[in-house]
Amino acid sequence: MNDPLILTFDFGTQSLRCALVNKKGEIEGIIKKPYSPLYNSPKKGYAEQDPDYYWNFAVDALKELSKKYKDKLDRIIGSTITTFRDSSVYLDKDLKPIRPMILWLDQRTNEAKEPLPLLHKIAFALVGMTDTIVLNRKRTSAHWLKENEPENWKRVHKYVNISSYLVYKFTGKLCDSVASVTGHYPINFKARKWYKEGALKGRIFGVPSKMLCELKQPGEVLGLIKDEIADECGLPKGIKLYATGSDKGCETIGLGALNRDTAAISYGTACTVEVSNQKYYEPEKFLPAYPAAVPNWYNMEVQIYRGYWMIPWFYSQFATKLVDEAKLQEMSIEQLLNDRLKDIP
Repeated sequence: MNDPLILTFDFGTQSLRCALVNKKGEIEGIIKKPYSPLYNSPKKGYAEQDPDYYWNFAVDALKELSKKYKDKLDRIIGSTITTFRDSSVYLDKDLKPIRPMILWLDQRTNEAKEPLPLLHKIAFALVGMTDTIVLNRKRTSAHWLKENEPENWKRVHKYVNISSYLVYKFTGKLCDSVASVTGHYPINFKARKWYKEGALKGRIFGVPSKMLCELKQPGEVLGLIKDEIADECGLPKGIKLYATGSDKGCETIGLGALNRDTAAISYGTACTVEVSNQKYYEPEKFLPAYPAAVPNWYNMEVQIYRGYWMIPWFYSQFATKLVDEAKLQEMSIEQLLNDRLKDIP
């Protein structure tokens, strides 16, 4: 095929984008679906969402895209998904969500009551990692679930990232790209695989190996989009879903930052700076580099958690009148805010 297309799904924190992209990187068709609400907050600082909330948005977007760009569908040769990171889904034996997922921007912590082996504590203390380990344990949702919802934890059969769950919904196979499971998981980023049961660093997250999904390398086939999904959404059957990487890793590819001399700056809900390298280097002490969406590469990254998320927060809290005014003028609120900046001395 001379003009093939890739069907892509970009699950962001604030919206979903479903697009058809050609081999030049040009978008030939796109559907964007903003989430509303972005998440639920049962308590101050909490950020939760039903995992199927994102799946339902994907199905709706795919149906709309198939209808709008029907003449392009026979050119699709494969598909990919990328998602936000560090957002765990808790599945029972039937691979159904047990409770709402805890998103990456959730601020809750736990007391990390589950004890670590004494030798592990000594090893961490000797290299000055004790504070880092304690912080990571307190930020891991597995420990929070054990302490606050023990009955739910007993039901957990699989503990996966949102990307892994969406791969399962698309293909029926619970697996994921090693470059997509960035977060508080027992993963050896340098070796690109899960830590073995009881490993020194893997133990801190409190997730048994049996709860983890299969990992594949970027570029490998995760599975085929299920026939029933293809029928429901108007797609050709037999489309392969390929392993890629996390949202930030895919942005780095899109920017062409594929060497150590170029930094990729991402102005997303969270802001990051990434540099790609074929060798593994930690960007800061005890901060790992992550597997890149390019096979055998790594992304060194630093992050500011509250990035462009602050913009919609600002106008929803302090500029609601301008939101209405922007609609009347048929322009984006961001454009209107930029225009108003000119009036500030």
